[in-house]
Amino acid sequence: MAVPASHVSKVEASGLEARAIMPDHDAVRSQLGMTEAEFARRVMISPDFLMRQIILRSLADSTRALDQIAVEADIVFGSIYALSAQIVCQKRSIPYVPGLLQPLAFQSAVDPPRTPDFRMMARYPARGLALSWNRIWQSVIFAEVKRRYSGPVNAVRAEHGLAPLRNAPVFALETEPTLRLALYSRKLGPDDPASVAGAQFTGFPLFDSNSGRQERLDPDVEVFLNGGEPPVVFTLGSFAVYASGAFYEHSAEACRRMGLRAIFLTGRSQNAQTTGPTLTRSYLPHSLVFSRCAAIVHHGGIGTTGQAMMAGRPQVVVPHMGDQWDNGYRLERLGVATVVPARDYTAKRARRVIAEILDNHALSKRAEHVAQDVRLESGATSAAECILTVLQ
Repeated sequence: MAVPASHVSKVEASGLEARAIMPDHDAVRSQLGMTEAEFARRVMISPDFLMRQIILRSLADSTRALDQIAVEADIVFGSIYALSAQIVCQKRSIPYVPGLLQPLAFQSAVDPPRTPDFRMMARYPARGLALSWNRIWQSVIFAEVKRRYSGPVNAVRAEHGLAPLRNAPVFALETEPTLRLALYSRKLGPDDPASVAGAQFTGFPLFDSNSGRQERLDPDVEVFLNGGEPPVVFTLGSFAVYASGAFYEHSAEACRRMGLRAIFLTGRSQNAQTTGPTLTRSYLPHSLVFSRCAAIVHHGGIGTTGQAMMAGRPQVVVPHMGDQWDNGYRLERLGVATVVPARDYTAKRARRVIAEILDNHALSKRAEHVAQDVRLESGATSAAECILTVLQ
């Protein structure tokens, strides 16, 4: 596997071979002279910063590194945001299978992304004039993305003997692939047959381990979970925790006033403690915890979204950036969640919305029903089987 430097040990611990082809966020942050919080905030509020400093900053080096290890590759599978994979595959005529990690990646005009960056687009279901409006805006957005970012990409393409881009990087591929994999449940996908035509929805290929090895809950966590009413669990995933604002403080205050037990997953190992009705840890395997909780309050990242859907518990989504908004609103439309923007998340608002979802029996039943279907999907197995068909 070709991964960021920080992922190598995790991949190897799972029994697979790994090569680092790009720096991790900490290395980029250090090069920019930014604190964790400063770096996280910039990534969350500025798509341009994300594109230039994360995706494009190391593109030349990551493409050279991938080019060396792909010499004997029969096929390459990678995220659509892994521009180096597209360049190397086109250069070496290797079949490329793009992975679409979230619904936003389809860029449907009928069922468009619900994020602040796409707020000018008419909402689902866009028909007639609304659909025409959305298609016009798509053309404008794609043209602007190409204008801003094709230069650095074309410089790397030229180094590898390829012609300049015809399409907008990230939003469109240069050649139509034999297979596209949507790595999440079809229930979350865009309601737009034309947009998703030819894509295979695999379900969530979840790998629920922070170390790469099989995870277990430590005895203290088991004691807590078994020691009273199911708690509410709060998490901001692996990135937003570095610029969490007052999310955990507001959540703790809400639970205290409501008399609820709570689990806080903060991303900070030094915060690990158990105090009465509250358990705080850096991370716990979601598959071992979420289903044993009364509700899940999270940021809407696609991995956490998948785990929450499989758990069958009501959700509050507090989006902080990018696709988290879109994932949250799709969960809300599915009838299993309520969305509260991070800027509006206060202790008072948290109390009200948590009380609402805990008292909403229809939402709870809907969450359980959705979970039954999602659990039948075997994302990793389905993805592997689809990829193998390309080689046959």
